[in-house]
Amino acid sequence: MDGVRILRSRSDATVTKAFGVVFDVDPLPTGDVPVPIVTVASTSVGDVDECDVHSDWCDTTNGVCTNLPGSFSCSCTAGYELDMDGRTCNDVDECGVHLDSCDPTNGVCTNMPGTFNCSCTAGYVLDMDGRTCNDVDECGVHLDSCDPTNGVCTNMPGTFNCSCTAGYVLDMDGRTCNDVDECDVHSGSCDTTNGVCTNIPGTFNCSCTAGYELDMDGRTCNEGVLCGSVMCVNGGECGTTEGNVKCQCPQGYAGEDCGTEPLETRLVNGSGAFEGRVEVYYQGSWGTVCDDLWNTVNSNVVCRSLGYITAAGDYVTRTNVFGNGTGDIILDNVQCVGTETNIAFCPHVGYGNHNCGHDEDVGVICAEPLETRLVNGNGAFEGRVEVYYQGSWGTVCDDLWNTLNSNVVCRSLGYPQATDFFRSADKFEEGTGNIILDNVECVGNETNIAFCQHAGYRNHNCEHYEDVCVICAGKR
Repeated sequence: MDGVRILRSRSDATVTKAFGVVFDVDPLPTGDVPVPIVTVASTSVGDVDECDVHSDWCDTTNGVCTNLPGSFSCSCTAGYELDMDGRTCNDVDECGVHLDSCDPTNGVCTNMPGTFNCSCTAGYVLDMDGRTCNDVDECGVHLDSCDPTNGVCTNMPGTFNCSCTAGYVLDMDGRTCNDVDECDVHSGSCDTTNGVCTNIPGTFNCSCTAGYELDMDGRTCNEGVLCGSVMCVNGGECGTTEGNVKCQCPQGYAGEDCGTEPLETRLVNGSGAFEGRVEVYYQGSWGTVCDDLWNTVNSNVVCRSLGYITAAGDYVTRTNVFGNGTGDIILDNVQCVGTETNIAFCPHVGYGNHNCGHDEDVGVICAEPLETRLVNGNGAFEGRVEVYYQGSWGTVCDDLWNTLNSNVVCRSLGYPQATDFFRSADKFEEGTGNIILDNVECVGNETNIAFCQHAGYRNHNCEHYEDVCVICAGKR
């Protein structure tokens, strides 16, 4: 457009608008005067700010108006898009337009005016990024998700699964574990003829009616065989041996009635009857005992059955001390409780059953009272502690030494108690020869240091500067 035509009137000055441009016009003289057509260059006039003059030309809620030379433009705030009319702002459905706005697998997208919101399906929790859905470890977050006593919780994507330990079954609620009555569900759990089934939590127990004995399988009831005046049990059969009618026992059983009876026991290859390789007499010959699961409790049972008070400390030895045995290996996996009077009464895997070689034959040292003395003091009541073992005097290491140990030493020498002790040889000088005891731990009621727990005779990690010393109180 080269110019704009403007009509002038006789009225006062006016402002005329055409094509978005405003023009100033001077007043005309009064009277009837011809109105000429005036052409004005467009560059001599001012632009109209439509966004200011017509504030409603763009969407008044979510629109943005931008003034342009001779015109204007409408746009929209985030989350909205311009309608085809060029003015209205419509909400953008981000959930439909951007399918990955939220977690595409376990997320739920909810469109909202100008934006959207992410949430997660059950079993998932929204990440801090506001979009990703992370699996909830129900087993870790909710410790009571499954039965807390007999249940096993397994986390799975978006959920969890409950199962039960052996002897229990999952309830219909999917969480509680109920005890299975094996006696009712499995009528053949025990011998169906002479067996008695007793249900106990998580398992069951079989016993037999009078005149029957439970087999080693824990379920079958075997009828006892009368042999003379003895009822042979455990599958024993009546027979004649050297003219005598007696029970003939199957492998793994012994005794007059094929039930367990005390085994004659001995210690061999030591310096005396109190120590050596453990051997038991079974079915006419001596055999050894394997060291699998052997411990101090087992050693104590062996020693007591031989007339000793206890085993010498926590002492278990293999054949590097007392040599390999010969013949049969009679016992393996012996696990004594400690109250047994004979090794035969301790649980084991059965006579002659083992997975050992003779290089695993167990040996034991039983405790005998040790002659004790205090030397290098001002009298018999004080000095370096020494004990007499295998023909010579030796010292005692101060590791773990305490007042209880000192009191046992003093009482064994005829004094009422100790008044002091020293964990080094500085007070009464270092000894010579062997260090006999280490890691001595007395309870306090022992009558001799040999009956206290220790690491075993001559088993130590000490030097003579650690020789322990004791001072006893009062007179003998």
